[in-house]
Formats: sequence, structure tokens, C-alpha cells
Amino acid sequence: MAVLLKNGTFIDWKTLEFTKTDIKVLTQKPYLQFSENYFPEANDTVIDCTNLFITRSLANGHHHSYLQLLPGMPGNAKKGVTFYENMRNTWWHLDENLDEESLKAAALLSAIKSVKSGTTMVFDHHSSPNFITGSLHIIKQAYEQIGISVLPSFEISNRLNNNQISEALDYTAQFGTHHKCLIGINASFTTDNEILSTAVQLMEKTDSGIHIHAAEDELDQQLCLRDYKVRVLKRLLDAGVLKTTKTILAHAVHLNDNEKSIFHNSVAYIAQCTESNMYKNVGLFNSEWLGDKIFMGTDGLHCNMLQAFKQTYLSGIATDNATLEKTYQKLRTIHQYTTDNLIPGDQLNNLMVFTFDQNTALLKNSYLEQLFFNMEACNIEHVIANGLPVLLNKKLVNCNENEIIDYCNTQMEKFHSKLKSK
Repeated sequence: MAVLLKNGTFIDWKTLEFTKTDIKVLTQKPYLQFSENYFPEANDTVIDCTNLFITRSLANGHHHSYLQLLPGMPGNAKKGVTFYENMRNTWWHLDENLDEESLKAAALLSAIKSVKSGTTMVFDHHSSPNFITGSLHIIKQAYEQIGISVLPSFEISNRLNNNQISEALDYTAQFGTHHKCLIGINASFTTDNEILSTAVQLMEKTDSGIHIHAAEDELDQQLCLRDYKVRVLKRLLDAGVLKTTKTILAHAVHLNDNEKSIFHNSVAYIAQCTESNMYKNVGLFNSEWLGDKIFMGTDGLHCNMLQAFKQTYLSGIATDNATLEKTYQKLRTIHQYTTDNLIPGDQLNNLMVFTFDQNTALLKNSYLEQLFFNMEACNIEHVIANGLPVLLNKKLVNCNENEIIDYCNTQMEKFHSKLKSK
């Protein structure tokens, strides 16, 4: 049994070469087989891709699924003036009120929005201080229900009380014995040396990596210098966070030249979150001297990596010497991360099939320009995840979308009411 994509045009995600071909998509290696004319076998799923284009699907390198409960952060979540006040009164106020049902709804919404915009792998950096044990399972199950993959982590820090810290460490260890995950840390400025050291020990024990907000705002640097007499990346280096290729530093906006050198000489990765940086007004990312271990994330503001690609390019023109080629490389570097670290769920059998108004010759000669100016989530017709169809003719394959949306809307209303009462 295989998925057979007939009469499509395949765009190689690395070389951007166009090939008119049939593609047999398999759940096991070699994942993809190409031929000018495949004849379907019994039980094959045949998808007519005439006048359609096929390429590797996308992945989101830093996300918070729970934020889909309140897209755009509505006015009932109080905003402060400083970065800390904003986090305390808005983002942290939300995650502290999560429970099992609201988290399930958020993860389902996130998975649906992701797959409909061509994303089949999400790195979820999760926080729910009052619902710890079971939270990563809820997220994983929700994504699997829609048919796509997630690499979760639970944010551990001194935002939690002592009992919650122990529970979060124990639960992460337990979850990691059965499923791929990362060791989550909220940020340097919310995490003392004891927690940081314990998290690194757990990272080593489980052969995992750390997923942490790093130097997102200047406050992170100020408090690190005040409390530990070093800057953030030097602290993470000394603690052993940067010694594995699985570690992800989200944001990394406020790095000085020495820290950029530290990162460049490490094996860790950065998740650039342009729109979140702009939304929170923390500054704009600059990749000079950092090397090429940089991919993109949405930080939970939305689930659309095509949108993230466009905004990263636009903001980077003035601040980061951006080109479409460099920005596209950032969009795709996450596949290097998943391949090198044997992260399941992002193999070559993850594809998106899309339509385009322009003719093939024009698209072939200016693919990145067309991707930037004209490609939208609404262009995506079909999505294949892990060798199986999860979106056909823009409709979910594995579940009743209307029923899920009704459930999610009910939970969102309950969550809004809960927030208003606090």
C-alpha cells in the first residue's frame, strides 16, 4: 500500500530543480520512488497531481500550541509595559490557567492550522504549571489525531514551585523514555543554577537536548550579569547546554560578538522567531557571524511557516542582509536538524502538493520570488505526512473537522470565561 502522486511536477527542496514525474510515497525507506508512469497497485491511494506542484513539507522550529486558544492575544489578557510585565500579565497568565481540556483543544487547533499551511512537524515548547503530568501526552495525541508529528518539551524553571519543579523533571524523564522529546527550560532569567544543572543532567541521561528561550530580551542579559556575572550564552556554555546538536536556542536576539562566537563554535541551533520579536518589541534578530545553524519558528503567534518565511525576509532586508536564498535556507535548515538527530516525523515522505496561478516556466525560473510574492496556505491542496495522506482536497483525512472545531470553540469559550474571572 502506497500513496501514488500522478502527473505532478516535483520541486526538489534542495536544488529547486523541477521534474515532471509520478511519485510513489512509502511509509518506510526509501520513502520516495520516481517514475515517468507508475501503475497503481491494489490498495494504493492515487492522487491526480495534474497541473500541481509537489515539494517537501515544512517544519516549525519553535511553537507554543496553547496560544491558539487566544490568537492575537486579545484585550482581556492584560499587557504591561516592560518585557517582564508583558510576560507576567499576558503569556504566563494564559499558561497558568491551562487544564487538560483547554490544552487538548489548543493542540488540535494548532495541528489543523499547521497541516493546512503545509507544516507536518512542530517543535512545541510547552508550559502549563498547573497541569504538568500528562500535558505532553495530550499534545502528542492531538497532533497524531490530525496525522502530523510533534517534538514536545515542558518548560522547567523557577516559575514553578518546588513540587512542580520535581513533577516537571520526573514527568519529562518518564515521557522521554517512551517518546522523543527535548528538555524544556523557560529562560535563563527564570532558571537558577540548580535547575539548569539538573536539566542538563537529564539531557545527558536521555541523550536529548535543551529547548530554551535565550536572550530574547535585554532583560535576560541584565539579570544574568547581575545574578551570575556572565552573559546568557556563556552561562549556557558553562552549564553544558551547547554541547549537543539537539539543543535549540529560541530568539537569540541580544547576543554580543563574544556570544556569537560561542554559538558559532558550538553545535547547537537557533530558532529565529521574527514576528514574535516584532510583536513583543524586543528587537530584531541579526545572524551575522552566527553561521548556518539557524531555522525558523512562529513562537505560537500562528502556525503558518510560509508567513514566517515572508516576514523573516522582509524584516531581514534592512537588519540582516537578507536575500531570498538565505531566508529559504533558514526555512529548510530544520530538516538538517531532524536528520542529524534522528528525529522521526520529518523524513522525505512528508510532502505538500500545491497549485499555482503562474505557468510552470515562470515558476521554474523564479521559484523563490513566486514563493515569496504569491504562495499562500490556500494554494495547498494535499499534504502527505509520514507517507500517509492527511489532507486531501483541502480537507482533513483522519477526522471530522467540523466536530473538532465545535469542540475547540466550546473549550475556547470556557477558557475565555476562566481568564475573565481571574
